[in-house]
This record gives sequence, structure tokens and C-alpha cells, in this order.
Amino acid sequence: MKIRLFLSLLFAHSFLQADSFGTLFMSATLYLLLFTLIIALTAYLKDLQEEKLRYRTFFQHTKTAALFIDAKGIIRDLNKSAQALTGYTKEQLTGQKWYEKLLADEAALAISHRLCHADTREVIHTFNAPLISADGANILEASFTLTPFPKPLKGSILTLVALH
Repeated sequence: MKIRLFLSLLFAHSFLQADSFGTLFMSATLYLLLFTLIIALTAYLKDLQEEKLRYRTFFQHTKTAALFIDAKGIIRDLNKSAQALTGYTKEQLTGQKWYEKLLADEAALAISHRLCHADTREVIHTFNAPLISADGANILEASFTLTPFPKPLKGSILTLVALH
């Protein structure tokens, strides 16, 4: 509402200041283009916000345990399924290196070495290892899949499945 009032006042001021029809026509055209651009941008941002909400809802409510990992191996987010499987809260894992927190020391060393010597930006890595829960006990053997985001995004999504 404030934007419309501002544009109306600006438009009216320009008409009053115009000293020729050409100036008046150019001002009207410019303001019409600006108004159209603002309406289109508003609609685009609304669609973008709805799309973000859909993806966020999908991530949080999927039954697959999933974690967002940045390019340095730091956990940036995890969903409810990952919290249930690992026993960790989001606050306990966010900001931690995923392999140091979720894997036993020897498995963490082997996997971090493997990832350092591989091109992790284009290759999906899958491996099985014991998953360490929040209480420090080994859980069942788990399957880990580290899938890189497509360019230009940096980082990966880590999915976990407990093996029976």
C-alpha cells in the first residue's frame, strides 16, 4: 500500500513538472514499466517463498534421515528422521563435522581420508559403517550416502539408513 501511494505521488509530481508532451509521455512510460516490474518481482518472490516452504517441509518430514553438509564437512541442518535415528538434537550436531560425530574413530579416519582424496563435488559416495548414537553406543551398521549438490551450490546431502 505504501509503495502504491509513493508511486502515485511521484507520478503526479512528474506530471506537474513536465513542460512538454514528450516529457510527460516518457515519464508515464517509465512509471508504468517500474510499476509492472514491481508487480512481477512481487509475484516471483511469493512463488519463491512458496517453493522454499515446500522443499523445507519435504526435508523436515521425509522418513529418510538426511543432513545438509557444507563443503568443509560441517553439518548445517538435519531433519527429524536423522534426529530420531542418531539420538542427537539439531543443536548437538549443527556445526560439527559429520564423520567425527556420527562414526567411530577408526571409521571416521578412513572415511575422511577417502573423501579428502576423492572429487567429492561430482561423485556420490556410499559406504557402510557403525553409526555412533548420542549416548556413545554403536547402533546397527548403517548405510551412508553422500550426494553432492549440483553446481553452483557447494556442499552435500548425507542420507542414513540403518541396516538390519
